[in-house]
Amino acid sequence: MGTNLISDVQTLGLAAAAPRCEPLARPPWLSEAVWPFPAVSVRVDDANVAVTTGGSGPALLFVHTGLSSIIWRDVMSMLAADFQCVSLDAPGTGLSQRLPHGRIDIKHSAHAVTAVIRELELEDLVLVVHDLGGLTGIAGVADVPERVRGIVAVNTFAWRPSEFPFRAMLALMGNPLVRELDVATGLLSQITATSFGAGGN
Repeated sequence: MGTNLISDVQTLGLAAAAPRCEPLARPPWLSEAVWPFPAVSVRVDDANVAVTTGGSGPALLFVHTGLSSIIWRDVMSMLAADFQCVSLDAPGTGLSQRLPHGRIDIKHSAHAVTAVIRELELEDLVLVVHDLGGLTGIAGVADVPERVRGIVAVNTFAWRPSEFPFRAMLALMGNPLVRELDVATGLLSQITATSFGAGGN
């Protein structure tokens, strides 16, 4: 990866391919009581990315890279009465398909943000980022700035980590067992919870 994450995303050379959007079947371990929103699968490059939408009104796009969209459950439930709430699971996390190389990749996660905005035709949106979602979300909207009204950054990074422990953490978060345990226990969401409400399930 180069020194400029935004340039890395823009030079993937894959943004021109139009993603496909299809309904996503709910896995047996994810009950409607735990996750009350429908999800679709958006084809982004070589992986299917899970996207959840709920409510109607001005668009809010919630991004967290590493954990699944369930971290946004309480916030989305509160805001769906007045806003179109959209969240995505970064490639390799949550309900999204694992990447062929088997690890979560910030560059491809940022590209997924751009692709989802285009596929869902989101306009005048407010981007809400938390934790690692700050890196991927802001890099992702850099390719479509005309569609972004504002950015809300909650407990996020102002730097791009690249050391081995960081990569190991992302690999662990993308593990299917960890994903299902997080849904069952809410432990990872609680650990990263903020007073804003992200993760406060």
